[in-house]
Amino acid sequence: MLSLMEVESLFSEKTTPVSELVKGNPDRPLREPALVLLACLFNIFQIYQLLLILPQLSASPDPLNPFSFFNVMMLQLISGLIGWYVTFCIILLIGAALVYFVNQRIGSALILVISIIGLLMGFMGASFTFIYTFSIIVLITGLLAPIFGLLAGIYGIRSKDARAPTEAQEVI
Repeated sequence: MLSLMEVESLFSEKTTPVSELVKGNPDRPLREPALVLLACLFNIFQIYQLLLILPQLSASPDPLNPFSFFNVMMLQLISGLIGWYVTFCIILLIGAALVYFVNQRIGSALILVISIIGLLMGFMGASFTFIYTFSIIVLITGLLAPIFGLLAGIYGIRSKDARAPTEAQEVI
């Protein structure tokens, strides 16, 4: 059992002020990697929605059904979209790692380029999931991942300006 003096000493000692704990490291940006992680979260939700659609399409093709060719085609398209979203997440995470560890502009440029391509693919992925789920939420979240990726890329590129060497005036 702890005595009253021991309990008071446990809770009253401060080794570091709170203001020092909150400061963080200004050399490592956190906004762009956080936006990328949010975009990856929306991508994972989109992958989940596409995985829910796959069993509807993977029924055995019936040669007498005129829509079986359509189901096989959609099965291949949705499988390709799942592969795209996984690749998109991986490239976004690589870009976030570049932003955080190497160079903010290089990583942000990678995030921006892949997010532009992701926005174009997001229209297709959101439309396919909307066809099968009829949910507006799926339509919105299908486009949120590339939008957050675009924001991360734009913020990262604009946040660090190129520093031109300035001439200092001599005081005589």
